[in-house]
Amino acid sequence: MSTVVDYAFSHPPLSAVRGAGIHCVGRYVSESTSNDHNGKNLIPSENSALRGAGISVVLFAEEGATDLLGGHGAGVQRAQHFDAVVKALGRADAVMMCTADFDAAPGQQAAINAYLDGAASVIGRERTGLYGGYYPVARALNAGKCAHAVQTFAWSRFSSAGAFNAAEFAATGDEPLRNAVGNPYTLETQFDQEPTHAAPADADLAAAGLPANAVLVTKVAGRTLPGTFLYDKRAGLRQGLIGTLGGGSVDFDESVLADFGQHPRPKTDTTPTGPTWGWYTTDGNTSLAGVVRNLNAQLPESQHIRPAQVLRVTVEKNNGSWDPPGADGILGDWVNLVLGDPETSPHTAIGKGAKLWVLRP
Repeated sequence: MSTVVDYAFSHPPLSAVRGAGIHCVGRYVSESTSNDHNGKNLIPSENSALRGAGISVVLFAEEGATDLLGGHGAGVQRAQHFDAVVKALGRADAVMMCTADFDAAPGQQAAINAYLDGAASVIGRERTGLYGGYYPVARALNAGKCAHAVQTFAWSRFSSAGAFNAAEFAATGDEPLRNAVGNPYTLETQFDQEPTHAAPADADLAAAGLPANAVLVTKVAGRTLPGTFLYDKRAGLRQGLIGTLGGGSVDFDESVLADFGQHPRPKTDTTPTGPTWGWYTTDGNTSLAGVVRNLNAQLPESQHIRPAQVLRVTVEKNNGSWDPPGADGILGDWVNLVLGDPETSPHTAIGKGAKLWVLRP
């Protein structure tokens, strides 16, 4: 996973973007000529600067929050403009992220899908993407209307103890919040409820009947959200909270797929040759220290992993839990046993079938 920042009117300096280790930004294309002057549209000079800095872009086509309700004809018109712009910028195969920036109701999906069909008739389905909350994104992906998706946590609510309406919330306390790369940031809009970080109860999860491809998320790009929200694992980018980077106002997003609609597009004809992170399933006979020792024996010394590191990244992959929702709790039981009973050896074997996120040879 990597952090992506998207911004419109208030730009962070490229030095701050590069200094934060960010390699992709989200920018905008629109037909409004005023947006060529107020910072929203990606213009040739900024495009050249991004290229020179080696930073790729995700391009959002946004004419207004509910523009997608214009249906097929609007999709055709916007895609024709988008295609002309990206060709002029030297990004002829860039993906068009069409923006449904509102809480779309099921009855509005037909118009949204028609818009995507219209865009695809101009630029092709492979270059057609959708930005929106969980529900419009999931419906469009299920219907095969777009090849890429960016999901915002707004309108991606999950109800466990009353309705949760995701929105940005204000930071409290004296300690600065920090993003995934350790830089301080501030939140600029207010959330109208007290933040709740409690995961939904198992009974609530079972009653929710989550659809295929749905997962629950409590963090984006290392920042705790004001509650738990639904995410479609097929959406390659999830939008996070508003903050500041180098004095510019940005959204801190998180990429979760190799191809999330960025340009230049990632290469697909190469296979990783070095160690990669992935799931390790315990055999019931090995402690955490043993798992790490066995893996490190096959890894270069510079890439050795540590037991504490494995536990930290595992819990991050599971969105704050030792075991993923619906699992048997094997890893959590082991952690509680080892940490809760000083008489128990930390070399006690982890039960069979637990999942650890590790760097594998």
